[in-house]
Amino acid sequence: MARKISFKLGLSGRIFFIAVAVCTLGIALTSGYGMYRAIGEFDRLATASVDSAFRVFRDVLSQYGKDYRLVDGKMMIGDFTVTAEDTAATDRVTAATGAVMSILVGDTRVSTSLRFPDGKRQTGTKLVDGPIKTQVLIEGKSYRGTSNSQGTLYYVAYEPIKDASGKVIGAIGLGMLAKNFMEAMDVIVWQQGAIALGMLVLSGLSLWFALGREVKRLAVLRDRIEAVEAGDVQSTVAYTERVDEIGSLARAVDSFRRATVDRQAAMAEAAHEAEQTQQRQKQLEAATAQFSGEMEGLSKSIGQAAEFLLKRVDDLRSSVTAAEHNSRTILNTAETASTNVGTVAAAAEELSGSIRDISRQMARAADTAGRGVSEAVSTNATV
Repeated sequence: MARKISFKLGLSGRIFFIAVAVCTLGIALTSGYGMYRAIGEFDRLATASVDSAFRVFRDVLSQYGKDYRLVDGKMMIGDFTVTAEDTAATDRVTAATGAVMSILVGDTRVSTSLRFPDGKRQTGTKLVDGPIKTQVLIEGKSYRGTSNSQGTLYYVAYEPIKDASGKVIGAIGLGMLAKNFMEAMDVIVWQQGAIALGMLVLSGLSLWFALGREVKRLAVLRDRIEAVEAGDVQSTVAYTERVDEIGSLARAVDSFRRATVDRQAAMAEAAHEAEQTQQRQKQLEAATAQFSGEMEGLSKSIGQAAEFLLKRVDDLRSSVTAAEHNSRTILNTAETASTNVGTVAAAAEELSGSIRDISRQMARAADTAGRGVSEAVSTNATV
């Protein structure tokens, strides 16, 4: 199985081959159009040369006379009889113009400078059936075009020969070798081909050199992008001052670099802010823990103080109750023992009043202590 061969071209290679193809097409079209115009110009020159030679041939024949006629099957021009042996007229024109000349009686060449490849004149040869014979001998019209004789191409011109009555009795013909023009055409073709090839090679080399320079600049920008991605954001970007596409791309790369710098700065600032927030969080947690410990100790202290105060209030209530009971017992005893002693009774009454005042004061102190305990309990719950 044949191996499949593939070629991977870079951007410069693709642009180069596309440009070369376009240049080749343009040069080919230009050369083709030039060749088309050249061929048309050579046809025009060939026709003009044929017409010029034909006028010379007419002038040479006019020296023999103006009227053409057939006498005993022979062509007469004035008093001159056209024969195969007398080729002075045709040879003279051929020597002067390079064209071959023929005088035809009917469709047969009588006097001619046209020769076979072996050098013999083509006297007695006939016009082949075709547009020349039809147009000149039958229709009586002039003919301009090309003709192939013995494998050789000629630019030809034929005009009918008419007698005094207007009857077509023959023709005069002229032919110029087409290769004389074709050789000049070949030279032009080779010259145009060489010029086109030189232009293509020069264009290709110039394009390759220019593309190479631009691709190197693109490679520099690519390396700069990779460097920015790797962390090198301080180095400057080249070609930002250019006003072409390379400059636009360079400015875009520089914008990417500056955006990376801003992003890194924002990330560093965010990391610093996060670190500070974490530190504040830790400080808050430590302060909260310390405050919780202090409040727990304070709550315990307040609870212990409240319990101690409640106990003392209870003890005080017990003492007051006992004192009141003792006072009443003493009063009863005093009243029973000495109802007649007014002074003692009055004193006892005063003592009883004082004890009542003390009892009321102790009761208020107990209420105050109770409210303090309640407030301590409420404060403890709040904490």
